[in-house]
Amino acid sequence: MKSLKQLADKSSRQAAGARGASVAVSISGDGIEQMRDAAARLSGQQFDKAAERALNHTARKALTGVTRALSKQVGLTNTKLRRLGRIQLKRASVKNRTFEATIKSTGRFIPLGEFNPTQIKAGTKASPWGNRQLFDRAFIFAGSKASGKRMPNGHVFINTRGFNSKSGRNNAARPLWGPAVPKEIVEGESRATFETIGRRDLPKRLAHEIKRMTKGAVD
Repeated sequence: MKSLKQLADKSSRQAAGARGASVAVSISGDGIEQMRDAAARLSGQQFDKAAERALNHTARKALTGVTRALSKQVGLTNTKLRRLGRIQLKRASVKNRTFEATIKSTGRFIPLGEFNPTQIKAGTKASPWGNRQLFDRAFIFAGSKASGKRMPNGHVFINTRGFNSKSGRNNAARPLWGPAVPKEIVEGESRATFETIGRRDLPKRLAHEIKRMTKGAVD
């Protein structure tokens, strides 16, 4: 059973700037073959099916836990997190013989404008990583707050005080970004939640599936 607890990080933990990246974390059952003696009353096909069901059940549970943890960790609602982080679950399948279920994120760095920004005199307040903070010289309205006209794509911009070729003044601006889900998913509470659920639930679920398929003959 121990080998079933192996958790594999399938990709780089680095998010490639605002262009985004792809990161996945996987629950794998590459030690399943070692358990066949314990389930000798099952055919190979039956055992594979039990393993597939156990992996996918655990992965669905892990997805729920990871999404909740990420929501707090990143500072977004679950719905917005799934959309911006492009979080997907790839199920294990007997056909591919990999015995692996993967939670994958391919999202970009998230614009600061997604974190409830409020422009004040000193700059703009926003809540990336669930932490309300002030970004000096940042703004969300063109010209002034009184204009009521949001900057393009709802971005929060910061005045870099660099030269702006369009205005001919030192008021160049650039957008600000918050966390990237592909990076966050393999860190902190999100990673801890994934590992805890995988280690705790996968062996028990596999035993449950074997018992069910043998109608209690194998416990």
